[in-house]
Amino acid sequence: MMRQGGHVALALMSSLLLLWRHAAAIEVPQDPKILQELKQPPTIVKQSVKDYIVDPRDNIIIECEAKGNPLPT
Repeated sequence: MMRQGGHVALALMSSLLLLWRHAAAIEVPQDPKILQELKQPPTIVKQSVKDYIVDPRDNIIIECEAKGNPLPT
């Protein structure tokens, strides 16, 4: 059986976990001006097939396209 201090500690921990869950939520504003200024890491949207078997003397074209803010270069 728990003593009085154990019940208090359990109640305190439960309250802290409940409050932490609400404090950890992040709201992203839906204002287009704010979204336009919001930084985003690059995301690859198009890329070539991963495996190439070529003759070293041949020219090949490798495609890669990404999006993000600022625009990847």
